[in-house]
Amino acid sequence: MKALASIAAVAAAFATVPVAAEPLTSVWTLESTATAETRTVPFGKPFLEMQLVPARVVQIAGDAEWAPGKQVTAGTLLFKVYQADGQTAYCTAKDLSGKNAAKSLFIPALDKRPCFIDADHDGQFEAAFTVFDKYGSALTPSGNLSSATKMARPITYAIAPAGAVPKLYRVTFALVGSRKPEKFGVEVRLKKGEGNHIGELLYAESQRDGAKLSFANMSVTMQSVVGKEAVIDLAIDPAMFGQRPDYLLKVKGLSMKDAGILDGDLLAIRKTSEARRGQIVVARIDDEVTVKRLDKSSREIRLLPENPDFEPIVIQPGQDFSIEGIALGL
Repeated sequence: MKALASIAAVAAAFATVPVAAEPLTSVWTLESTATAETRTVPFGKPFLEMQLVPARVVQIAGDAEWAPGKQVTAGTLLFKVYQADGQTAYCTAKDLSGKNAAKSLFIPALDKRPCFIDADHDGQFEAAFTVFDKYGSALTPSGNLSSATKMARPITYAIAPAGAVPKLYRVTFALVGSRKPEKFGVEVRLKKGEGNHIGELLYAESQRDGAKLSFANMSVTMQSVVGKEAVIDLAIDPAMFGQRPDYLLKVKGLSMKDAGILDGDLLAIRKTSEARRGQIVVARIDDEVTVKRLDKSSREIRLLPENPDFEPIVIQPGQDFSIEGIALGL
């Protein structure tokens, strides 16, 4: 009877997996205190570890009920997710501590958790739905905002204070392969929760120039090898880490919706008059301000929307044009 009961439970769990569930996108940033330096590191063991944290985090203001008999407590942290159609929501993170780390490993839908929607951007969630982490990948939870149901009472939330986000994920870097300076490699892995487990292998596009290997806005140059250790020069571009904004700009319109920037969103901006091609910028054209992706060449400057319903803006000779800032995130 126990065996039959277990099989029935598994069948029921599969039956509850939402048919319309799809991967939701989230944006995460790296945090590190590492700087450019020369160090001696072993082969095959991490020589650098960075924390991976959500770029946009809010927290619940008070205890509340999000479904009959289901509670969310004050201070609960939620990270922003994006659906393919541009809709956004905030989801609770998977519990990766201790025995909970392996929960629902083979039946992901057993570990559903709530997400919330604030459609009018008034600081209150009015609807909720659930997501699950397919095979434990909380960076892309699966769910569908169209399955959300209106809650009996709205739930108030606010931006989470700095330092409130727990260290759920780590990215590690280790020397691998040949001991020759011109042939060594760097292995990048994503580790979840606690412990010193192997972690998930990540792909990082790289470029080699002799003994210098560049990838992910950093470079490792091998100087020498002694036994199982190597002397390396480590250089890290601080631009790869989160930067503090100078101000928040409220977005109007949907010209950037495919970049996850929607009407009513607060966009974090760093003041600068310079920007690289491909960056999302705040630009002033005569007396109007717009948020677009910068495309510039020796011949012309264009401001590109992230929505096929909008046309690119080509800066004409004689127009008063300037860059006022670059977007850091939502």
